[in-house]
Amino acid sequence: MSILFEQFPLLAQAISLAPEPGVGFAAGEHRLAAAETALISALETPLAPIWAFLFFTQIPTGHTLVGGAIIPLAVFGSQFYGRVRKTQGV
Repeated sequence: MSILFEQFPLLAQAISLAPEPGVGFAAGEHRLAAAETALISALETPLAPIWAFLFFTQIPTGHTLVGGAIIPLAVFGSQFYGRVRKTQGV
């Protein structure tokens, strides 16, 4: 495997930036309940097509958008329902 000189900056960036999200996520795990952490980590998969569209101009299909909307709706619905229950004292 040979790396071209032009590819080296991209490789260096990938190696240096890859651990940062994991470190941030691990720091946040101490402040949230386990269920909330699991829901937030579930957002990574449905958000991938959005990042691909924004950064690489890959257009996702309609099925991808509909399927990807289910998980964020579940996460936000769970957070909203939990806050409503907490304010009602249930």
